Amino acid sequence: MKAINKEKFNKALKGRLAPICALIIAALVLLTALPYSVNAIRTRNELPESSFEERGRADRIHFIGFENTDCVLIESNNRFALFYGGAFESAEKEKAEGISIADYLKLRAADGSGRVLLDYLICADSSYEKIEGLKSLIKDKGIYAKTIYFKRLDFSAVKMDDELKETYYKVYEAILEKGTPIAPDSEEMLTLGDYKLHIIDAGDISDSSLNLLIKKGDLSVFIAGNINSKDMKRLKNEIGEVTLYKAPFAGGKKDFPLSVAMKLKPDYIVFGGKPLRFGPALMYRLCFAAGGSVYETYKEGGIVADLSTDEIRLCKIGQLGKIADSTTAAETESSAK
Repeated sequence: MKAINKEKFNKALKGRLAPICALIIAALVLLTALPYSVNAIRTRNELPESSFEERGRADRIHFIGFENTDCVLIESNNRFALFYGGAFESAEKEKAEGISIADYLKLRAADGSGRVLLDYLICADSSYEKIEGLKSLIKDKGIYAKTIYFKRLDFSAVKMDDELKETYYKVYEAILEKGTPIAPDSEEMLTLGDYKLHIIDAGDISDSSLNLLIKKGDLSVFIAGNINSKDMKRLKNEIGEVTLYKAPFAGGKKDFPLSVAMKLKPDYIVFGGKPLRFGPALMYRLCFAAGGSVYETYKEGGIVADLSTDEIRLCKIGQLGKIADSTTAAETESSAK
């Protein structure tokens, strides 16, 4: 037998491996880019901007998208509720972004006298540091809630640092001072106009988190609180398939396990709170396993889901600062007359 020429063999092997390696790299790049491309195609031209000036019998869900805020205004037949995920600790800091949560409520939910009346104010997580801004909202004299859902905590059973305890007590005291009833710590089935609202207590690991399932006919929207992935897996069957899934504040891969994505199968997936980096694994999970289109409220300046028909239509909230300025100017001009 002829001796194998190692040099020729290695050269031939390298010559064959090079194109194979190139193909593998190209395939990996393509697979990595694919979910981003699919999402870009799905979401293209799907978000026309609207000022939503009309009032009355509209059914809408407003995902408010200022930086470091994560609140959802729920509207049906001129009745309103607020799901409070988190915001800055003071109205002044909110104002630094141009408009506060309170300003938005007064623009969209105020009656003829300028007063906002919420049927329900649902605090997503009473042990969460981002609820500091809730104190300012509750103390606002132009905003009232008939009932507040705010989980009262037993600090002998819940471990929290002193700063979080202080935040909790400040918000709790503001609720008591306003005289707003706090609902019992239990799951509730509620109505709001055309909606059926199901407040879901995460329990177990996410023991201070409340979540909200909204249903109207065949449409359903799940708004996640500060919920842990293990509790998401446990609750997935209770939630069922949804049309729209609102991720937890600054949520990511850990908050949307594969089994949950395949169970919920949302058409739309909304992230809020702050700019996020979506890794390929998460984008694959969102676009293919769930089959939905991914949106960020911060990127879009806020998003409104319109449920007035038998399908959900998403629109940008619009340039809130300009709307606020024009509203103020109109009020000033009216009062001058």
